Amino acid sequence: MKSQKPAELLSLANLLRSENPNYSRILDLATKLANQDPKRVRFTTDAGIVSRLGRELVARQETAVSELVKNAYDADANVVQVIFSNAKKAGGNLLVIDNGLGMSRQELIDGFMRLASTGKIEQPLSSRYRRKRAGRKGIGRFATQRLGSRLELTTQTLQTAKALRLTLDWDEFAPDRELTSVTGSIFEVAKEQSEGTTLLITGLREAWSDAQIARAYRFVDELIQPFPLSKRKKKTEAYEDDPGFKATFYRRISGKKVEVASEERMVFDHALAEVTASVNAQGLGEWHLACERYNLNEKSRITPEGGQTYAHLHNVYLKAYYFIWHPSLIPRQVSTRLREIANEQGGIRLYRNGFRVLPYGEPHDDWLVLDKLYRRRSILYPLSNINWFGFVEITDPTGTTFEETSSREGVANNPAFHELTSFASRALIEAAQRVASARKKKLTASQKEHQGGESAPSEQSLKSIADELEAIAKRLRNVSEQTAVRKVAKKVLDVGKALLEENGTLRVLSSLGLTIAIFAHEVRHQIFSLRQATGHGSDRSLTQAEQKNLLSDFDSRLKVLHSYIAYFDKTISASISREVEPQPLTKILFGFIDQFKTVVERRGTRFVGEDQIEEALMTKPMHSSEWASILSNLLTNALKAIKRGPHRGNGHILIRAWRSDEKIVIEFADNGDGIPTEIQNRVFDPFFTMTAATEASDDELVGMGLGLTIVRDILTAYGGSIGLTKAPRGYATCFRIEIASSNEGDE
Repeated sequence: MKSQKPAELLSLANLLRSENPNYSRILDLATKLANQDPKRVRFTTDAGIVSRLGRELVARQETAVSELVKNAYDADANVVQVIFSNAKKAGGNLLVIDNGLGMSRQELIDGFMRLASTGKIEQPLSSRYRRKRAGRKGIGRFATQRLGSRLELTTQTLQTAKALRLTLDWDEFAPDRELTSVTGSIFEVAKEQSEGTTLLITGLREAWSDAQIARAYRFVDELIQPFPLSKRKKKTEAYEDDPGFKATFYRRISGKKVEVASEERMVFDHALAEVTASVNAQGLGEWHLACERYNLNEKSRITPEGGQTYAHLHNVYLKAYYFIWHPSLIPRQVSTRLREIANEQGGIRLYRNGFRVLPYGEPHDDWLVLDKLYRRRSILYPLSNINWFGFVEITDPTGTTFEETSSREGVANNPAFHELTSFASRALIEAAQRVASARKKKLTASQKEHQGGESAPSEQSLKSIADELEAIAKRLRNVSEQTAVRKVAKKVLDVGKALLEENGTLRVLSSLGLTIAIFAHEVRHQIFSLRQATGHGSDRSLTQAEQKNLLSDFDSRLKVLHSYIAYFDKTISASISREVEPQPLTKILFGFIDQFKTVVERRGTRFVGEDQIEEALMTKPMHSSEWASILSNLLTNALKAIKRGPHRGNGHILIRAWRSDEKIVIEFADNGDGIPTEIQNRVFDPFFTMTAATEASDDELVGMGLGLTIVRDILTAYGGSIGLTKAPRGYATCFRIEIASSNEGDE
C-alpha cells in the first residue's frame, strides 16, 4: 500500500502548474515540507530578527543616518541630500537622495534584500571612483528599519529605461513569523533622475533636533571635501577621477528646504573672511574681501609687473575662505575638528575646465608658496595653506594655455602658469594684510609701533612691592616716616632693577657660552674631518668614483660648517643688544629648522612636524639669543640620543608648537634611546650628564651637565617652564616648554 502524500505537496504541485502562481504561498509550502524531512533539520529565521538587529547594530539614530550617507558615498555619489520633514517629533519623514550608480534588480535582490551579503567584502573599492568603502557591511537596511516603520526605495541606473521601487513595512517583521513569509513589493516606475537612489523613510520612530542632525553630519564629515565639486569627467580610462563628495542636511518647512548642516555651515561659517578674485577675458584682475567681523567689504585691482593687464592669463576665478585659528575667533568645541580638516584639505586647489588638477592643493604641496613666504619673510599674520580653504578655476577649452605635463601631474611651468601663481598668491596676501590691519596686528617683525604688552613677571613683582610700600606710607601720619618709607621703596626698585638687569646679562652670557661650546666642538670635529679628506685627496690611486664621493663629502661638511657659522654669527649679533622684546617664535623655529637641516640630515636624521607649528606665535619680551641656546641644546641632546638608540641612521626629531590659552606650548621629541625613568627627575640638575667622557666618541660633545639647567633657568626667568612629558607614538623622549604668549602674536 502506497504512503499518503502530504497535503502540502499536493497543494505545491497545483500551485506550480498554475499560470499565475503565488510565490509567497509556494515558499511557505516548501518550508513546511522541508520541516517534515525525517532525516534532516534546517535553521529557520524568526522575522523579529530584523528589529533586533536594527536596535543592536545601530544603537543611535544619528549613526543610522550616517550609515545611509556612507552607502551613498560607496555607490559613487558625489551629491547626497538628507531632508527631514515634520521630524521635530516622532512620526515624521526622512528623504535621502543621492546621484550614485543606483542598483539593478539583481543588485537590489542580492545586495539590499540579502542579509549578511558579502558584496562589500568581495569588492572593497567602489567601481567608478575606486573609493574605499565607508559603510559598515550590511548595515544600511537595518539603519532604515532603526529609523522608521516604512521604507520606499527608488533606484535607477544609466543602463535602465525605468526605475525600480521597493516598499517594505518594517512592522510586519514581527516575532513568531517566519522571515521568508514577510514580503516587500517591487515594481517599475518612471525614472526620477538618470541614476541614483532615493530612500523615503516614513513614521520616524524618534524626534530629531537640529543638534542631532548636526551630529549625524559630523559622523560623515571625514568623507566631505570642503571645496566645489568638479564636473564629472567622461570615462576615458579604466576609472574616473573622483570629483569629491558633498552632503547637505535639510529640514522641510512650509514646503521649502532649510539647510541645517553642510560643509558651508559646519566649516565655512567659522571662516573669518571670504576672498574672491578674478581675471576677465581682457586680462584685468581684481580681488574682493568680505569680513563681517571687522566690517570689511573691499575691492582692489591686481596688476602684473610692468603692465595693467595680464598677457597670458584670462578667464580665471578664485574663491577662498580665510581661517585664523585663535580661540577668540573659532569656538573651542569645533576648533580641533576644523584643524584636522584643514591639515588634510586646507590650501588652494586648481581646477581646469571644471576638473581637478593634481597635485595642486594636496597636503604638503605649496604651489602658491604661501608656506614658504610665511616662513622666510618677516610676516606675522597667518598666511599658510592651513589658513585657507579654496580653489582656482581656469578656463582653457583648447588646453593650449595650460598644457598638461607628459606625466599628467600638473600643468606646464610656462609664462601663463607664472602669471597664475603670482595673481593668486597676491590676492590672498593682500586680503590677509587687510584683515591683519583691521585687527591692529603687526604685519612684519620690523614694525616698531607695536610695543610689548605686560612686563615680565619679575618686574611686576617689584612694582607690586613698591605699591605696597607706597600704600603703607600713605597710612602713616608722620611725614618723616612717610618720606623714609618712600626712600626704601625707591631703593627697592633701583636695586631690584639692577639685579634683574644683571641676572638677564648673566643668562645671556650663560646661554651664549653654551652655544659657543656646541659651535666650537662642531667646528673642531669638521676641521679634523676635512683635513683627513684633504689627505685622502692627494692619493693618486683613487678611482674617479672615489674622488667624486670624496668631493661630495667635502662639500657636505662645508655646508655643515656654514650652517653652524651662520647660526652662531646670528646669535652673537643678537646677544649684543641687551633689550628684551617679544620674540616671533614661529619664525625662530622655522629658521632653526632651515639652518640645521643639513646638520641633522648628515647624521641620518630629519626634522618632522613643521606643519604642526602654528602661525604667528609670539612670546612675551625675551632676549632673542636665548632661544638659540634653548633650541641648540635640545638639538644636541636629541642627536646624541638618536646615535645611541635603535633608530640610528633613521632618526626623527619632532618640533611642534601651538597656543594654549595665554601660553605657547613647544614640544621637542626624538626617537633616540630615551631617558630611564629612575633618572628623569635629575636631567635638569646642575652637572648631571648622560654622556661620560670615557663613553663619548670623537664626534660627540661632552658637556658639563649645565645645558638643561641653563635652559630651565632661562624659561623660569620669564615665567615659563620646561619638563619631560609623555612622548608621542614612535618617539622615546619629549621635552615640553610652556612660555607666556604676547598679545602681539597673531593667530
